[in-house]
Amino acid sequence: MEVTAEGVKTPEQLDYLRRVRCDEAQGYLIGKPVAIDDIPGITAKPFGQQLNT
Repeated sequence: MEVTAEGVKTPEQLDYLRRVRCDEAQGYLIGKPVAIDDIPGITAKPFGQQLNT
């Protein structure tokens, strides 16, 4: 079974999840919420480019 942790807000939480071998994580630390109208511009940026959010 694969596990996704939701609501990750701190580096300490992410570090713990990595130590216990959690498969995936999502939350404010990893990606801040964006407006739906901003999604096309974000997906058009080259991979690895910093977002100014």
